Amino acid sequence: MQGGLSDAVSGWLSGAPTSALSAETVQNALGSQTVNNIASRTGLSLATVTSALGFMIPKLVQSLAPGGAVPTRLPAEAMS
Repeated sequence: MQGGLSDAVSGWLSGAPTSALSAETVQNALGSQTVNNIASRTGLSLATVTSALGFMIPKLVQSLAPGGAVPTRLPAEAMS
């Protein structure tokens, strides 16, 4: 898995408590260009974007894969 997050993602899918990812981990997992693009498009600082993503990514994975079941498509509420 890109960014070396396979153990963390396995934990999130098993329902283990989540903790925020570091800014460095977010940039390694998503790539600096992606994170910089998000910061540019939102008008937020790089530090704010990496902090927010670091907090949201683990929760998003758990929310989209309840009980560890990875969906074959996104639920309707995730599409709106």
